[in-house]
Amino acid sequence: MTTLFVLLNTIIYFLETVKAYELKRTKNKGHDAQTSQPFKPSTELKSNDL
Repeated sequence: MTTLFVLLNTIIYFLETVKAYELKRTKNKGHDAQTSQPFKPSTELKSNDL
């Protein structure tokens, strides 16, 4: 019973570390996309408002 518990804990820990790594990668990609994208719409909106 304890071996099963330890095994499940290690699997959950491994999955959590992988999720955290993927979230960091997607956050970095998201920030890159967000910094490159908003400049175009903001300039378009300003030119349309003027």
